[in-house]
Amino acid sequence: MSMTDPLAHALHEVRLLAKVDGQDVPVSAVIRKPFECVDSQWLCAANISGLFHRKADLERASAPESIQAARKFVVEELSAYLADGGELFTVKHKPVTDLHSVIPRKFRCDY
Repeated sequence: MSMTDPLAHALHEVRLLAKVDGQDVPVSAVIRKPFECVDSQWLCAANISGLFHRKADLERASAPESIQAARKFVVEELSAYLADGGELFTVKHKPVTDLHSVIPRKFRCDY
């Protein structure tokens, strides 16, 4: 990946498919590597694109806390879509009923 690649700083990306009006819509959820910002705080960005566009910059006291906040954001947004009757599938067309099966609970990261 080059530094101009938007995923160059991705910690984790999950690609899914949503079924909308009988059509497969690609969905991408990305959690980026955290970085230290002002006042010894850590920021971790997350975004979801394809089905809808949601993004968040989550600032916490430590890198692991910011990563978990970003993970929680992605899981909550996609869970809300499922709770509203939406359907998500893996790229191999297997139904996603448990987001924890496609989004890890823990991440390894060199800060």
